[in-house]
Amino acid sequence: MSAPSVVRTLAEVLTAGLVVLELGLLLAWWLASSMGAPGPGAFALVGHGVAAVLALWLARTAGRRQDRSGMLAAAAVPLVMALVGLLFWWT
Repeated sequence: MSAPSVVRTLAEVLTAGLVVLELGLLLAWWLASSMGAPGPGAFALVGHGVAAVLALWLARTAGRRQDRSGMLAAAAVPLVMALVGLLFWWT
């Protein structure tokens, strides 16, 4: 397995994790709102959603392009994850 293949696979795995995280937040928001409890705020929901869509686009670009732009797109996915971690999960 070559290094570019590993980077692209890592990008796809991280993207899948971010999408699952967004779905989990949406579920938590729905459950909290149906019980009248505080849940994830709009900023967190929208922010995670935008990050998930961006990561999906980057992973798709990385999978379709075998040149330098594909590698840069794959390398940008962990940066998106780090940004999400810093903005929403760092306490």
